[in-house]
Amino acid sequence: MADELIKNQFSGLDMSSLIGGPLQAICESQGMLAKQTVDFIEQVGFQADPNNKDIMNIRTTKFQYTMPYESTDAQGITSLTTQKMQLDIPLLSVVKIPTFGVDEANITFDMEVKSSTSSESSKDINASLEGSAGVGIGPFKVDVKIKGSIACHEKNTRSTDNSAKYHVDVHAKDFGMPEGLARVLDIISTNMVPQPITEKTA
Repeated sequence: MADELIKNQFSGLDMSSLIGGPLQAICESQGMLAKQTVDFIEQVGFQADPNNKDIMNIRTTKFQYTMPYESTDAQGITSLTTQKMQLDIPLLSVVKIPTFGVDEANITFDMEVKSSTSSESSKDINASLEGSAGVGIGPFKVDVKIKGSIACHEKNTRSTDNSAKYHVDVHAKDFGMPEGLARVLDIISTNMVPQPITEKTA
């Protein structure tokens, strides 16, 4: 009886949904995180070419600084002078790109079925027996009375306890800049050359 009860408790469980449901949700979350990374790169790192909408130009930020250097005039006199310089740096190389993804997922499902049945007979049955007899002891006669009773108690009890635990643990981390994007930025960085700023004259 107890084995049949436990079997019935598990027969209605859809294990494919219990295990596959969280995994599907994790895959969808992974895709959502990847899309956020793509959207960030497109919106922050690139901008449409004003002359051709099909071409995306790298969005840059301008840095200006003053560089000192020595100059020699026609008389051979050397003097220290300065030159304003400008450097265009890709914006993606100076901002943090969100590249979060699911690193580990643990799904735990525990179901415990406790079933206990106890039976206790309990019937109240009362029966009495009564009798008397005369016993002679020497010149005396003694009346002896016998009285008895029988009692029986019967009781039926039954108890059942079910419990279930469902736990999903998901760990995400930042995987850093994708290798392909890092190589593109390296190529761009090697071709970046500071340009002198020419002072405008009235």
